[in-house]
Amino acid sequence: MGLPIDFTKLKAHDALDIAVYAEQEAQEQYEHFASLMDADGKADAAAFFRRMAKLEDRHRAQVAARRAELFRDVPVSIRNVTSWGVEVADQSKLDAKLTLRDALLVALEAEVRARDYYSEAMEHLTEPQVNELFGELRDSEIEHQRLLKAELEKL
Repeated sequence: MGLPIDFTKLKAHDALDIAVYAEQEAQEQYEHFASLMDADGKADAAAFFRRMAKLEDRHRAQVAARRAELFRDVPVSIRNVTSWGVEVADQSKLDAKLTLRDALLVALEAEVRARDYYSEAMEHLTEPQVNELFGELRDSEIEHQRLLKAELEKL
């Protein structure tokens, strides 16, 4: 799992930086799931995970743009040197034998953690524009959960 995050010690730009890193991690995880499904001959599942990866990349770009807009002159003080664990699976749950069901369940857990990250951040940050963005992202994570549940129901 990732690092515990204490929002009481973070500035808004720090929370945005972590969100950029977390969305990038999520994108990479979905791309990994897509490659596993490709290797297992599950083209439809691979396509689904690629679509999810694109959604995460869109989130990363959205957060990065807002960070640049709001805090252009504030240097990044949080380094991306660990798994943040905001929106990725516990790596011990992932192996080459991951089934589609396993991947969907792992992704669903990650989307719940992402929703929780944005919700908790909103409780501690006071910048309205950051909270507005985090509210939008929280709602998107809920939508991602819906998409994953729909895929699970198809199995």
